[in-house]
Amino acid sequence: MRIPKFVKAVLLSTALFTMAAPAYADYSYTPLSNKITATFKVNAPAGPTYVLHWLDSSNHELETLPLQTVNSGDSKDLKLRATVSQDFKNIQYYFKITRTDGTSITKSDLNLFQYRDSGSLTALSSSVDGDLLLIYSKNFSTITSPSMDSTFKITFNSAGQYQISVVAVSSPI
Repeated sequence: MRIPKFVKAVLLSTALFTMAAPAYADYSYTPLSNKITATFKVNAPAGPTYVLHWLDSSNHELETLPLQTVNSGDSKDLKLRATVSQDFKNIQYYFKITRTDGTSITKSDLNLFQYRDSGSLTALSSSVDGDLLLIYSKNFSTITSPSMDSTFKITFNSAGQYQISVVAVSSPI
């Protein structure tokens, strides 16, 4: 079958036009203004946050409690506030207690209790690792956003100076 020259020319020019079209397709109209662009850098969302503070007797948040003075055999409530960006599940508080008076710490130096939702006290077990007395709280099924308070009762059985640090950890269920 024979194709007329005119049809060949139209087909060839259509093919060339189609191949070249992407080069000038952006302005297949007559622009009236300048072209502007915007560039964005999209960061990953911020990770969840979990911040602990001590609460003083007026419920003010503190990074560090001032020196607390109690008599041997006396008890003191320790209040913590967790400020969280989302709900956290299965959390425990990990207490590290040291003596700062140069005396070795023993399990009998103090007792730590956790107040439960019902108001009852639960004794927490401890272990000694070198100069540290280590105590895990009972599991909190959920720490709710934006904040949640927890109270512990500590009884000092031996006179001396102590330092307590606390961190929240995921509970191994």
